Amino acid sequence: MLNHYNFYRMRKLFLAACILFSASAWAQNLQLHYDFKKPRQYFTSTLEQFKPDAWGSTFYFVDFDYDASHKNASLAYMEISRNIKMGSCPIMAHVEFNGGLGSKNFSGFNIQNAVLVGGSYSYMIGGWILESQVMYKAIQGDENPDFQLTQVWLYPMFNGKVTFSGFMDLWSQDKEEKLGATDPKKLVFVTEPQLWYNVNKMFSVGGEVEISNNFIYGEKDVQVFPTVAVKYTF
Repeated sequence: MLNHYNFYRMRKLFLAACILFSASAWAQNLQLHYDFKKPRQYFTSTLEQFKPDAWGSTFYFVDFDYDASHKNASLAYMEISRNIKMGSCPIMAHVEFNGGLGSKNFSGFNIQNAVLVGGSYSYMIGGWILESQVMYKAIQGDENPDFQLTQVWLYPMFNGKVTFSGFMDLWSQDKEEKLGATDPKKLVFVTEPQLWYNVNKMFSVGGEVEISNNFIYGEKDVQVFPTVAVKYTF
């Protein structure tokens, strides 16, 4: 079993934070990204949905990577989370589950399941729509508990024709090799800023840049992977 998030991207973010300010709104979208930098050079599809209700909101997404050398989907990954209102408190309780599986060199592997529990706070600064999360993180197979900090942002520009969005994650997890290590944990950082040109209310073109450190298995330096993409909202 491989350490949590050791392969490929963690997620394509739908930016549900913007809709949290409208209790009657809900939406879903389908994205298709192409990673054009080696060693990836493959497509990834993402299905996302965000839906608020009287008690909070639910968000989920499912990613599939399509590595041509496998002649089929090479990785499947999902996350599902729930924000729960706590009376008139501006901070909502947050619970989340994620995990997946894939293949590499025609050998299968698991992405360790993780359960996260914490708090989520949505707010605005100027034209920026933001959501901050602080969570306890239990990764299957890790000997000690971990944490995760998440920041989500959305910034609409040019009367909504252009959208700058994304997230930043910082979390701890067990090191792959702990022999002789004074600190058995490592910090993992991932950010995925996205820029979209909204052709109309349903169709967008753009892309993202995945920037990470300690995210990809066996790579300890900073990694950068850009994509080009299309998005259909329905």
